[in-house]
Amino acid sequence: MILLCITLMVFLLPTQCLAHQDEELFVNEVYKQLECGELNAIRETIADKQLTAQVYELNAAVEFYSGNYRSAGELLTHAKTLFPGTTVYDDTLGYYQKLESLTSGMEELTTTHFIVRLDKRDTVLKLYVVNALESVYKNIGKVFNYYPDDKVLVEFIPEKTEFLLRSTLTEKDVENSGAIAICKFNRLMLCSPRITLTGYRWMDTLAHEYTHMVVNRLSRYNCPLWLHEGIARYTDTLWRSEKSLYFQDAYEDKLAKAVKTGELISFERMAPSLVKLKNQDEVGLAFAEVANAVDYMIKTSTVTGIIGELLLKAKVTGMRAAFPAVLGVTQEGFEAQWVEYLKKTKLQEHPGVAGDKIVFLDTKPGTGEEPENLGGTDVRGHLRLGDKFVLRKLYPAAEQQYRAAEELEPANPVVLLKLAKVLAVNGNLEDAEKRVRFSIERNPNHGGTYVFLGDILFAQKKWSPAAEMYIEALGINPFNPFVHKNLGVCYYSLGNTVSAKNEWGAALELNPDDLEVQAILNRLAKE
Repeated sequence: MILLCITLMVFLLPTQCLAHQDEELFVNEVYKQLECGELNAIRETIADKQLTAQVYELNAAVEFYSGNYRSAGELLTHAKTLFPGTTVYDDTLGYYQKLESLTSGMEELTTTHFIVRLDKRDTVLKLYVVNALESVYKNIGKVFNYYPDDKVLVEFIPEKTEFLLRSTLTEKDVENSGAIAICKFNRLMLCSPRITLTGYRWMDTLAHEYTHMVVNRLSRYNCPLWLHEGIARYTDTLWRSEKSLYFQDAYEDKLAKAVKTGELISFERMAPSLVKLKNQDEVGLAFAEVANAVDYMIKTSTVTGIIGELLLKAKVTGMRAAFPAVLGVTQEGFEAQWVEYLKKTKLQEHPGVAGDKIVFLDTKPGTGEEPENLGGTDVRGHLRLGDKFVLRKLYPAAEQQYRAAEELEPANPVVLLKLAKVLAVNGNLEDAEKRVRFSIERNPNHGGTYVFLGDILFAQKKWSPAAEMYIEALGINPFNPFVHKNLGVCYYSLGNTVSAKNEWGAALELNPDDLEVQAILNRLAKE
């Protein structure tokens, strides 16, 4: 959930000024207009200008920012014909043409307020993305009292290499930071959960990147990176919850350790982008810090709608002047106040709690199991030994090893899930359910736990609560056909045949060899 606080791709803007305007000021102004979606304003600015090569380049950039890659490429191609003596950026043209080629086979889904582009391998996302996006538009709109007039473009990126191309991030940026999405070029770009090992909260990420777009527009690109990310992280669960859910145990654990060791990351070091921090652990700490700082700002301010007021003031004066005008303190002064507040807060550590780490893969996703890269050395040792016992079906011995790991890291979701599974096999279903419910409280973004709890409830024919767990799981990894299959049974048992058919259709799309689902759908088609 990273916003690249962006140095504009230089080749997207003309190199010469228009009609006596200072070049640097002009480029900065056009940059803001492009990133803030003020495309009509740019069109009006150049409508009466002489058609020079630079005007063609600018028109092409407007088309690019509108998501019209073919038109952008055609304009530059035409400019090369009309102005053979003028250098027109071949790399820009190549970039536009590459994007046009990549998106030509995508399915385009238009909602009331969004345009969504999906690769054919990701069409299962259609089951959920429409309702999620419209909820984001409505509920995030309430937070800022802002509702875009234009349809917002959302592109789900089907491959990691393509994400690097579209985002202009480097391989190192993505690996170090766990960047999975970006708000840039007047659109929201998200990697498909299909290309990650365990998925991620992709609908929250939609809300996160949408919030970045709103902040860009309200502040007219005058919001510093730390505040940008803090607002987005604090806000990105408000589309599905009345209060922010940012303060999870993983964040409290990171803050507690950083305060104790004096290793808080300064707001200055977060610029120009979180992707430039050392690793995903630092990025996670940075998110915890800035979201907490925004929470502190809201709780301590007497100004109603403080965030919106600050952004609107920054739009006119810039954020450096907006802080003392709205909050009565400079940005540096605010950071110092927040650090002192944090030091006085009774923060708790949570041994074993899992942060959100992104792991890409190049093969078909599995069933949502977490990789065994969590926990200390002793914990991993117990897990490995327990796994060996499971393979030999020595479940009581496996339970003993997993319990030993639990004593060391009682909030570790991998430990809790493995222990719950052997407890269930050993006939202790009550304790198994207790473990996974505790894990969900501590690690709400661990998809495999929701699947297992859903399976426990499903086996007891508790259709409604089982469905709730499966829906949560699909909000993290929507590419597990077995979850769709069981959710279809839940819906059908609850009398919701339409939703059942949709889920079974998704299950069959993801697993065409499932003859049972095919038979069910064939039978329903005849009824």
